[in-house]
Amino acid sequence: MKKIYFVILFLSVCLLYSCYEDKGNYEYQQLNDVTISIPLETSEYSLGDVLKIEPTMSFATGKESGDLVYSWSLNRREISAERNLNWIVDEEGKYMDLRLTVTDHRTGVSYFGSEMITVTSPYVNNGWLILSEKEGTSMLTFLRPTTKTVQGEGGKEEEVYDCVVTKDVYGISNAGASLGGKPISISQHFVSFYSEDKPEDMTSWIWLVQQGGQGTIDISGSAYQMEGNLPTMFINGGYPQGFEPQRVYDMLYLSLAIGTDGKIYTRVKESYKLFNTSYFLDEMPLSYKQQPVDGTMIVRAPRFCDHGGTLLYDKNSKCYFHLCDYWEYYYSSSGGYYKKYSGQLIVPTITNTPNSEWGKLDDMSGYTVFYLDAYKDNTWSGLNYKSIIEKDSRIYIQDFTVHDFSGGNSVDATMNSQVEATELASIISPEANNKYALFYSQDTRPYLLVTHDNILYFYYFKGGEGSRLHKYHEFNAPIASIDVDNTQNFGHAGVGLENGEFYVLDFSDTVISDIINKKDSEDKIAFKQDGLGKIVESIFKWKQAANWVFQ
Repeated sequence: MKKIYFVILFLSVCLLYSCYEDKGNYEYQQLNDVTISIPLETSEYSLGDVLKIEPTMSFATGKESGDLVYSWSLNRREISAERNLNWIVDEEGKYMDLRLTVTDHRTGVSYFGSEMITVTSPYVNNGWLILSEKEGTSMLTFLRPTTKTVQGEGGKEEEVYDCVVTKDVYGISNAGASLGGKPISISQHFVSFYSEDKPEDMTSWIWLVQQGGQGTIDISGSAYQMEGNLPTMFINGGYPQGFEPQRVYDMLYLSLAIGTDGKIYTRVKESYKLFNTSYFLDEMPLSYKQQPVDGTMIVRAPRFCDHGGTLLYDKNSKCYFHLCDYWEYYYSSSGGYYKKYSGQLIVPTITNTPNSEWGKLDDMSGYTVFYLDAYKDNTWSGLNYKSIIEKDSRIYIQDFTVHDFSGGNSVDATMNSQVEATELASIISPEANNKYALFYSQDTRPYLLVTHDNILYFYYFKGGEGSRLHKYHEFNAPIASIDVDNTQNFGHAGVGLENGEFYVLDFSDTVISDIINKKDSEDKIAFKQDGLGKIVESIFKWKQAANWVFQ
């Protein structure tokens, strides 16, 4: 028994000694916990974007551990093993998990920071869309605005305007398919941008008009796939006799197919959530007092949605019309129903007493109207318009406001002014084939752009008499098309030449100040692209209706 007792005692002492040694030799390691933040300028990116991110990290001990391992992933796919991300976006998708995993190699503990990002086609976002004729066929080119880093004064790096150019974007998106025809025009259109409406596509689409080839087609603004062909959208399955399309223009409910002779054929969509529903009526073009209305001068107004329509000038009847695009919803004992005004023509009713010598909205006899467009200021109950008109070889700028239309048989208007623009008389004429563009935000960009052959001018509305017209730039070929980008406060204009060159021009305050003060600013040309064939039309394409309808 004593022997057994000593054995048990010996084993117990050894066990206690072992436990003591374990406790005495264990080194406690303090965890240097990491809190990670991923700063993003935006949550939406395009394929091809360079994503540069320097994460923000804070450490429990107050200093960064020197034994950390980094791993960036997108939807669990590793894209970088560097601390700072510098990666070209190569995957498209919605609400993807961009994650940074930081592992402390010493302790084996990992920490995470993540953000959700959406990556779309590079052709979806705002950008310049150019229609040209290249090698005998129509070609679409998309220029996506971006920035690039250059060496500025004193060697300091600075970000400047740049564009990513995609020539033949239709062919690239359609396995090399050709549009095949002679280009005529392009126009963008939209449906609801409210996600709860479940619209067909929240991006803008493009109506392309051409002679021959695939003809006049509707092209999606995200995939650049053909989504519809105009002849099949007429109620009898083809164009009315003698109809040759010049432009197709979609509003919220109303669609217009405009011929080379100015005649307008209309359809009213079954839903504002869908692009191509219902059919164009071909029995009778849009008429006033049984006479066809001319559709060559329609304002593609940024606010047609909440304005209840847009304005057009009819050279046949020599008057302005508010072209209604409005559905009024009624409730009754039997339920709710819509009263549709879309397609109705109303001559605006002047509510004030203008100068008797001014042109009248309901009778412009004796005047030639060269140009009509809309602009915004602080008016919330209507839309403002400017028109360039001529009488007895004198040029005037007419300014008036048409109130928002909300049903009924009338719409009010206010005449604001009619001012002679003597400086424009030397460059505007029926023979000059002038091109025009009006900045929509006149409170920040009070300019009207006017071309004469290969020279671009801008008319400064806030300038003094005799100093309103300024020569912006003289190009080396005739100007084929101009448009303006109203997405930024500083403003840009796009100019396409007949020789296939396209320019993005800077209309920032500093550049305009230099030109007004007779200095030829070196910064006025922000971007140039050549080799586009013969440019027919160029527009600034909006990503979706939210950017366009409710500016």
